[in-house]
Amino acid sequence: PIASVAVSPDGELVAVAGRAPSTGDAIIRVFSQGGTGPGVTVYSSTAAHTDLQKLQFSPDGAWVAFISDELTNGNNTLYVVPADGSAAAKRVAPASGNFSNDVSFYAWSPDTSTAARYIVFGGDPVTDEDNGLWVVEVTDANPSWTAVHDEDVMTEGGGVAFDAQHRFY
Repeated sequence: PIASVAVSPDGELVAVAGRAPSTGDAIIRVFSQGGTGPGVTVYSSTAAHTDLQKLQFSPDGAWVAFISDELTNGNNTLYVVPADGSAAAKRVAPASGNFSNDVSFYAWSPDTSTAARYIVFGGDPVTDEDNGLWVVEVTDANPSWTAVHDEDVMTEGGGVAFDAQHRFY
């Protein structure tokens, strides 16, 4: 069964998350929009409890982000993987071990003016029982998250901008 689908911003790629019919493994495959070829498996997990959800391409289509509970059944963690399958998926938000504090939502920064890519996510990576807003540079070799504090959030004009690490989103 298919669990989640995302289309790249340019419409050229489609990412599909679900279960492999032959093995039951949780997988994410990326296909060309034309549907030719078998697609590229960019993520696979043999853990029977693994659920994959909320697939999103980065604004430039180079990355696919998703939420998975592979580490702890029911505890959602944020991952990214290159859309071309050139590297393994990496966890960019921690598994808190506390089901009420896991990653509940995320969004890519629309800024593609540099090689770095950023995601803002909601959750509690420090397990202090305070769900907050966090930003992470997913293209960093060892991603670490930074808190977005209340005084750093602007909500004028119907959108939200974040001032974290001197970057606006």
